[in-house]
Parts: sequence; C-alpha cells; structure tokens
Amino acid sequence: MSLARLTRERKQLLEAQQCGETAPLTSANTTAASVNSFNAAQGRIRADMQKLDGVMSEVKMDSMDWYVVHVSYTPVRGIWKGGTFNFRLVFSNDFPYSGPKVRYTGPRRIFHPNIEGDDSKEDWGVCLGMQTEWRPTCTIKDMVVAIEMLFALPNYDDPLPGVAKTAAQILKDEPSRFELIAKRWMGGNYII
Repeated sequence: MSLARLTRERKQLLEAQQCGETAPLTSANTTAASVNSFNAAQGRIRADMQKLDGVMSEVKMDSMDWYVVHVSYTPVRGIWKGGTFNFRLVFSNDFPYSGPKVRYTGPRRIFHPNIEGDDSKEDWGVCLGMQTEWRPTCTIKDMVVAIEMLFALPNYDDPLPGVAKTAAQILKDEPSRFELIAKRWMGGNYII
C-alpha cells in the first residue's frame, strides 16, 4: 500500500471520528487498531510491573518478549521452604481484558495438587482460580500473590489431573505423608 493511500485513509478515519461517524474498515485503521492494542497491553504490563511492592517473588520482564513475565518464588516457610519455583506469565495483546496464561517452568518437578506436568514437558500447567475468573481490574501483582498462595494453601479440592490429582488426595487424607513426598520431590526423588 502506498504512503499516499495510507495518508488518505488516515485522514478519512480522523474526519469520520471527528464527526462521530463509524469509519470504514480499511487496512490502515485495522493496523492502527492492532498497534493501539499492542501499545495498550504493553503500557498496562509496564505499569503493573512498577506496582509489585509487597510481593515475595522476584518478578522480571523477559528480555526478548515483552509479553512474557518471569516469576521466581522461594518460600520462607512451609512444605516447600527453601525451594525455588519458577513460573512464566504469557500475556496477549488483549491484556488486561484477558489474563495471562501461567506455566510452571521448574527447575524441578513438584508434588503439588495445583501444578501438573511430566519430565517430557518444558513447562507445566498451573491451576489458579484467577485465570478463569480474570477481570480487567486484576493486576500482575494479584497474579503473583496468587502464585505465592499456592505454596501457603495448596487447594486439594480443585486439582489438576495426573500426579496432581494423586497429590491432592494424599494432601487431603494424609497431610504428613504429603509433606514427606513433597520434600523428597524437591530433592529430585520422584517416588510417591
């Protein structure tokens, strides 16, 4: 598309907006909408990253992908005390109207009712109620706090399938056995 045509379509779009009309759908205004969506999502991610006071996790933006945030959490008490657990939040250009996808990235497997995966996967699923109940008012800080709460209060009533479901049942029926298994898994001994 020529620069002259883009300029002409942009001028028509601006005139239509000033008159309160709906602009015709053209490549120029659809591209502008995509850029605005990108800018809005990125602006919100950057703003949220400035408001992380009070979280215990280390939170960093990915150096190569502006839509990815890394969360590293080391619990100071509880079953997983001393372990370091890494997560990746992946945002879309529709953020904050749709929430990020949360993935557990290791460094080790974890025995947990709300985190599931196997050795063949690079990252694991994470069950956070926030992901299904996301609202535009939710922030990255809210998501990080929810991740931290997984370690303080694992939810055996809403497990993921697979080993996570087994973890939930053991946590519910035999909490001391669950703690023993979870600590073994932190050391790389994946026996249930």
